[in-house]
Amino acid sequence: MPRILLILLSYLSLSSGLFTSPNEIQHILSKDLSPILENPDYMIMTIIHDEFSTGSIILSKVLEDLVPKYTNYIVFLAISCEREENLCNNNIMNSLPAFQAYIPGGINPYTSKPLIHERPYQGKITLKDISNFFNENIPYLGDFINVSSNEEFLAQEGNKVLLFTNKDKVPLIFRGLSSKYRDRFEFGVVWQNQTLLIRDYGIKKFPMLIVVEGDDVIEFEGNNDFDEISRFLDKYKANERRPQKAKKFFTYKTEVGDDNKFNQFPIVDLNAGNYGKYVLNNSGLYLVHFFKDKASPEWEDIKKDYNGIVKLANFNCKAEEEFEVCQEIGVKKYPSIRVFPMNSKRKSFELIFDSRKNLEDELSRELHYDITFIQENTVQKFINAVNEEFKVGIILIADGNPNLQFKALSSEDNFKEFVKFGNFKKPRETSLSVFSIKNYPSIIAFAKTENTEDMKFIEYTGKFDDYRSLYYFIDQEAIPIFLNNHKNKILEEDQEHIEIITTSTSFSLKCLKKPGLCLIGMFPGEITNKTFQSKAYKTLKNIKDSMEIRKLPVNFVILDGICQYELREYFGISEISLPNLGVFITNKKKGARLIGTLNFDDITSFVDGILREKLEIFDMSNISFKDGDCEDLNNIIENNEDEDILMEILSISDKEKNKSSDTKRANNKKGLKKNSDL
Repeated sequence: MPRILLILLSYLSLSSGLFTSPNEIQHILSKDLSPILENPDYMIMTIIHDEFSTGSIILSKVLEDLVPKYTNYIVFLAISCEREENLCNNNIMNSLPAFQAYIPGGINPYTSKPLIHERPYQGKITLKDISNFFNENIPYLGDFINVSSNEEFLAQEGNKVLLFTNKDKVPLIFRGLSSKYRDRFEFGVVWQNQTLLIRDYGIKKFPMLIVVEGDDVIEFEGNNDFDEISRFLDKYKANERRPQKAKKFFTYKTEVGDDNKFNQFPIVDLNAGNYGKYVLNNSGLYLVHFFKDKASPEWEDIKKDYNGIVKLANFNCKAEEEFEVCQEIGVKKYPSIRVFPMNSKRKSFELIFDSRKNLEDELSRELHYDITFIQENTVQKFINAVNEEFKVGIILIADGNPNLQFKALSSEDNFKEFVKFGNFKKPRETSLSVFSIKNYPSIIAFAKTENTEDMKFIEYTGKFDDYRSLYYFIDQEAIPIFLNNHKNKILEEDQEHIEIITTSTSFSLKCLKKPGLCLIGMFPGEITNKTFQSKAYKTLKNIKDSMEIRKLPVNFVILDGICQYELREYFGISEISLPNLGVFITNKKKGARLIGTLNFDDITSFVDGILREKLEIFDMSNISFKDGDCEDLNNIIENNEDEDILMEILSISDKEKNKSSDTKRANNKKGLKKNSDL
């Protein structure tokens, strides 16, 4: 620790403080933050830091390269604990830097007040991870236009800016323009599947940006450059900002039917005693309604339209004991709705939204959905994977992205062991040429029938936005019909864990001396119950079951890939690529590492390739397993991790620091072009 302090002091003596470069980072006092956050046009990133914490130093270095690329999209504000002694208590000091986004989201339709989404950054302090966070959260302050909403959009006051795009997300440059010209234009995005609108506007290529001024349509014919587009828009923008209005929050109408047959999703009443059981120790995405005397006006709409898609709960915080729990959770106002993410490591946060689209985007970000996107040439591969995993295949066939309901189904724990979800995103003509379906768009369920190679499928006939009906279709129709042959599927309660290797003796007996192939699953750290719950482990277990059913000569073991670094390096597998897989061919004393990613398809192809001698293998006659105390090693690694990171950053060579300005400008330009493409 004294050595770290010496390094830090040496570093600080050479600089006037952290976050002083680049100039785009503004330094403010905490008292100045509230008025800035009242109704910002841009995403705000606040950095609460001190001069001595390792994390603050690392973040300062990363932002030095990153901030200039986002000057048109984000406002960066730095607040120093050294300048304000009363700002940072011991708890805050121990968690610095605090890096948080405040994202404008329009006007709340219930309160008519500006919406600000708070989203703390909880990822790694690396350029890539922070850049991904920025790209995911920079807001689009406009509308999405289709045939039914186009007339209403054009009827709004002032000039309109429309982007016609063939991308899946609103491009970054257009999101930045919607912030810069907020309330001076009405912004709209038209996706490529809106063929009638594309024809009506005479769009010949993507992307195309136009301004609608009265009856005139003016095309932008320049380059996809933020400044060039800004000069074009300056000619048509309103001289004064128009008052902001709330977007319409509408609800779908559902037909009255036989509700008794559908699954009921109970809304739990929480208290101080059962809160941990339902929310903290449970899987799934939870929305919890915190209130005292009156309920949130949004809650009734959410209960009606999203129950089942997410888990819902009420928490009355009026009693003293419950109030203390609510405060510990972080509830600051009543009533409010908080999101409890599926990843229990992440903290809950307040749910704020201004439209159905905005709400569903927020929920989509939090759902851990697993959908395979299928092309014409990969349909058979998807079918094969369904058969090999002894699952039911569910395919959404539509010319558009999966809706929230379909994403929620694919994230449902009750289906993960039995169902594989796919999305065939193609027009009607293409879809009908591939699938024998009666309806379009369509959802089909299929599986190989027992004791035959024939495929059988059923087609869903209900509404695509009716989650309870969709759930019933899978739970009560598809799974019972297709998985009557459960005897061919090894159930979890019948499975044994894959052998854990902790000694050289067990490695020799279970791997080196057994005939056939030995598949070695390497995990990042000590093998715990958490490992058995991980997606990587479940994938290996499914592979193991598949190999046993096919009676292939394959043995499986797993081990701590951090501790057994020498064994891992035999396979050429780096620490950062864990979890991973190596294979040892016993009779040849040769091995290979996984080619591809750790999923069922890639591992199956990899093993088949080894068995059929189609893949390159290398000599491993000297492979060995080192006995030792892994627990001590992991403790040493943990204690030295921060010091190693700091040393790496502070030891940047003078040569790298003094790169030519031309090279730096070229790199910045390259990065900007990638981020700002329309």
